[in-house]
Amino acid sequence: MRREITETPYQPHRYVDELPDTALANFGVWRDSLLRGDADALALASSLCTDVFLKDDFGARVPELRDASSMFESVATGIYRTADYDARLAAIVAIFGSAAKRDVWFLVRDYVDETSTPELDHDLKGRILCRVENGTHNAADLAWIEAAAARQVTDDDMLQLDVFGGDEAETRELSRRVVRARREHRCHWTGLPIAVGERHLVIREVCEGDFLVTRHSVLAVWFAVYADDIALSESLRPAEQPLAAAA
Repeated sequence: MRREITETPYQPHRYVDELPDTALANFGVWRDSLLRGDADALALASSLCTDVFLKDDFGARVPELRDASSMFESVATGIYRTADYDARLAAIVAIFGSAAKRDVWFLVRDYVDETSTPELDHDLKGRILCRVENGTHNAADLAWIEAAAARQVTDDDMLQLDVFGGDEAETRELSRRVVRARREHRCHWTGLPIAVGERHLVIREVCEGDFLVTRHSVLAVWFAVYADDIALSESLRPAEQPLAAAA
């Protein structure tokens, strides 16, 4: 089961897109079991008051599942309304697996709480930043941040950036400017590619006698200005490839 990231720039998440990778995969397996007519899966759906199949114009059930987003929201509501703690936990594990049951419960709780509040009060940004900090963010989270950064970060945000936040190293800045990349570079903070044509900040400086050029992506600047912590953007850095074993 894949996350749905189909629009460019990416638009705000469906709640199902916020599921951890393992939970999303297990949710897909559970949906498949419903389609196969698995008795346990169907009984669980019924106990959660979740109507999992589509209906035709006459109200008769057809052998086609509801979309993953609306089914998740219905399942989340059913889990939240399950008063017995053990039964609630068992439902989460049966549908989403045990590896991320705590994260699933938090998402279920936030979904139900937010259904009764204006969209401006929803805390999608907070949940995404929490996942980034914990190293559990997913592709949909990154797409959301990239879209927010492209929409919000200005050239002035870049030019006023306090890049190293009080680093005590003996540093003298020579220049800074916003440019478009003529070739692919790497962001100093995120380690992610800065694509050809992408706007970014270039700083030239002398640090402890050495000439240094660093490049800072719109994404990194967004963390500094709109998340108040540029260092958090380092959590996006791709995992390093393991060194080849010695011969």
